[in-house]
Amino acid sequence: APTLARYESNWEVLLVLPKLDRIFGEKERNFFSEICPINEDDIEKLARITLSKILPAIVENDLMGFCEGVNLIQERTWKKSEIGLYGEKVKGLMEKIRSIDKFLGVGMSSIGPLIYVFGDGLRKIYDNFNKKDFEILKITKIRNNGIRIKRMDK
Repeated sequence: APTLARYESNWEVLLVLPKLDRIFGEKERNFFSEICPINEDDIEKLARITLSKILPAIVENDLMGFCEGVNLIQERTWKKSEIGLYGEKVKGLMEKIRSIDKFLGVGMSSIGPLIYVFGDGLRKIYDNFNKKDFEILKITKIRNNGIRIKRMDK
């Protein structure tokens, strides 16, 4: 899809990648063939969340509004189903993060299992976990300039 908007943000994000087998290939194709087409009601609600909650929050630098939008997306049927592919490990981890600080936006990337967390309490979350338990546990900043392809010369 074409880029509709791009806004700068200096928000930090906590990346949490649990040590789990990733879903890809045939298992991923089977999942999408089962869940697609996505229910129109779900698509309409996702569009409404994106256009009336997330995008305005970014424009207005409203981190709390953005977090609310992220959490609402996780409740949509298709996203719940993606999270469900990893069972209690990812769902439980997301719930544990939310229990530490209820004012966070906690989501799972595409088909997962990477969990991303937005909010003011990222250091508190980071400090509650042992880095050795995760492939990635890192606070970073958003890089809002799209994909970069680096040419590798011979």
